[in-house]
Amino acid sequence: MYNILLLGGTGFIGKNIIESFYSDKKCNLIVVSRDPNLLENPIFLGDNITVMIGSLLDSDFIENLIDDYKINVIIHLASSLIPSSPESAFFDGMNSIIIPTFKLIDFIANREIKFIFFSSGGTIYGNASFLIKETNSLNPINNYGFSKLIIENYIKFKSNSSRLNYIILRPSNVYGKYQSFDGNQGFISVAVNKIHYDKTIEIWGDGSSVRDYIDVIDVVIVLKKLLFNSTSNVILNLSTGVGLSLLQIIKIIENNLKKQAVINFNNKRIVDVNIVILDNSKLLEIIDHEFVPVVDGINNQINYFNTTIYNAI
Repeated sequence: MYNILLLGGTGFIGKNIIESFYSDKKCNLIVVSRDPNLLENPIFLGDNITVMIGSLLDSDFIENLIDDYKINVIIHLASSLIPSSPESAFFDGMNSIIIPTFKLIDFIANREIKFIFFSSGGTIYGNASFLIKETNSLNPINNYGFSKLIIENYIKFKSNSSRLNYIILRPSNVYGKYQSFDGNQGFISVAVNKIHYDKTIEIWGDGSSVRDYIDVIDVVIVLKKLLFNSTSNVILNLSTGVGLSLLQIIKIIENNLKKQAVINFNNKRIVDVNIVILDNSKLLEIIDHEFVPVVDGINNQINYFNTTIYNAI
């Protein structure tokens, strides 16, 4: 039996993970949340899903959960930052996420617990004009990427002096079900919403910035394949390996919605990288997987968008 502790499960990736484990007979999922209202959401009501109200900041609370529920897998998605977060938010994140994560790693370092940490493939490498391998140098240019690098380094440091069993995943730009359509990140979802409602899409730069987009469906499937096999002590890019520019993404959405986007081009921000395409060959040496093509994934996201509009009426 897998007893899984999920940290950061209230974001859209976390919700997709929870949904995938719903009624999974071989797994118990313990979800930590600071929001008691989650108990009313149907995806959190599976017989094998337990929501515990608390936070990563409370080390005693987390350690007691690990002992009480005999946790043997931890999935760490928790973050308080996004790529555009200012320096002040970074220092808040040091106290609320980074240092508590250090304490968690110390606590589990010599236990039989698999620690799966979601880092960032989109921000941790910095700028590159070529396909990025896991061995490439790490040069984050924003606080979000730097925060992920700090935790990665601590994981690797701790593994040198303990029996820490870890997997570091570096996902590219994830999109899909449960992602907010009016948030401040997630270009595909935001663009779908704005094109549908004839709102202006703000682009920082000329729209030629290239990203490697991955459907959250792929993220969850890959995660479960890695969780249920013997993979350990590896760093893996989690990506399709296919790069598309912002303008190419907009064109796909325009073709689906049969509407033209309204775009406002702004000066490029220093926190944004130009090209990020991740090499996924190392991942595909470990597992078999066929990724959802971006065109199909965007079509699915538009269908989900239409469903949310219908349900809101």
